[in-house]
Amino acid sequence: MFKLDRKALFSGKPSSLLPVTEEDVTFIEGAVGSRRTLDSCLFCHHGRGITSLQTYFRALPIGETLPRLGEGRRNHEEYLIRAWKTADFSWGYLLGLWHSQLKRNSR
Repeated sequence: MFKLDRKALFSGKPSSLLPVTEEDVTFIEGAVGSRRTLDSCLFCHHGRGITSLQTYFRALPIGETLPRLGEGRRNHEEYLIRAWKTADFSWGYLLGLWHSQLKRNSR
């Protein structure tokens, strides 16, 4: 588990990602007080290993199996990501934002 050192990040230091230690304390939104950071993992990660990552284990429909992980080829992964994103409705919003920025910057 890692934490972001904001002071180091905004000062341009390369060591802005640091390991979480036993002494680190975090404040959880909506909770009273604080707790050790390592004790707060179960709020978002409901298990151990790869199945604890929400991006991997998201809410699967009943009967669907977890995706199989394996080594990827960069070109193929880029193709899959582009195909997924351009099929999503938010792609049109992003294109509109880019075009409006281009028009604004060309004046």
